[in-house]
Amino acid sequence: MEVSQPNDHVTHAVIGGGKTIDFGISDSAEFFDILSKTLYTDQILAVVREVLCNAWDAHIAAGCTDKPIQITLDSEHFMVEDFGFGIRHELIGPIYGVYGASTKKNDGLQTGGFGLGCKAPFAYTDHFEVISSHAGMRTIYNMSKSNAVAKGKPGIIPIASFPSTESGLRVKVPIQGKDWRRFQNDIERIVSNGEMNAVLNTKALPFIPFSKAPHGYVLTTEEVMGPSARHGQRILLRYGNVIYPIESNDELDKSFSSVLDVLKRFDGYTLILQAPSHSISVTPSREA
Repeated sequence: MEVSQPNDHVTHAVIGGGKTIDFGISDSAEFFDILSKTLYTDQILAVVREVLCNAWDAHIAAGCTDKPIQITLDSEHFMVEDFGFGIRHELIGPIYGVYGASTKKNDGLQTGGFGLGCKAPFAYTDHFEVISSHAGMRTIYNMSKSNAVAKGKPGIIPIASFPSTESGLRVKVPIQGKDWRRFQNDIERIVSNGEMNAVLNTKALPFIPFSKAPHGYVLTTEEVMGPSARHGQRILLRYGNVIYPIESNDELDKSFSSVLDVLKRFDGYTLILQAPSHSISVTPSREA
């Protein structure tokens, strides 16, 4: 997904002959913790959304959307397995170990683009596991939020590697038993919103058929934003596989009010508009 329109953010120009001084990003453990923990207001939702969207993006890229992604959930783990191309060993570090690095910045069919989503499990846990099957080899990696060898910074530790005829990626996140129901509810909602072909503990999950909507919008009575959403939020926007709230402002106020007036005739329904690829900007947290 093209996550923003770069020209929208250029606010001024400086005329001068001096050499530009480049910006950088600190690699301190504290800064990594800020990026991981404070980016999302709902850490469980972020983990579920980002891991599931990455798995479904892998199926889109590999052209195997007819095959379901496999989701396993119990009181100890949340695990998602896709059957895409997997990630070769040389790219695990650049993809999982570099904040801001993404392979999907200009792909309008996929959800990623910020280079943050695959690190989302760190918002909830200090360790998770990634198993990549690619080009005849399967490798197990331990993703650690605080690694002694790396002086407290996140680290990727290869555990084992062995031959395999499969391809794809498996992400396994440890969870607390008290959060099991929250994970289940968020899984079902994200799969439904994302129109994903997915199986949860051997059960095929239903989804809203957005791709079959003839006019680019859907009216639904489903609770697509979850119980934590602001009450009365009835106009939403779907971009990629994620649904976002639309807030009224001075530019939208007249149209926004007109649409709300129409929605009053459909008691209990929410309007979801489908945005075309490369048409909007979203926040890095994917919450607005």
